[in-house]
Amino acid sequence: MNGRQFLQALRELPAYEHVPVLIMTAVHGLNVNLPTLGASEVVEKPFNVDDLLNKVALLVYRSRETDMPPTPLPFVMLPPEAHPRKASS
Repeated sequence: MNGRQFLQALRELPAYEHVPVLIMTAVHGLNVNLPTLGASEVVEKPFNVDDLLNKVALLVYRSRETDMPPTPLPFVMLPPEAHPRKASS
């Protein structure tokens, strides 16, 4: 599963549809529509630590303004049927 497939599957789960997602990429000048992709921010590698921390802080601040649950959500384990590759027999 690649990152786009993961984000699509994540956004289909009601408990995770509003969880902020920060994408890290080695592609410079990446021009994507973040909301369409299901992401909130993008950071290019190599990254500046201050830039990364500022974006994370902004995402945390914005998430407090939404209907996000007050406690952290558990690690996401997608069900097998959400995985794009089927197990071979």
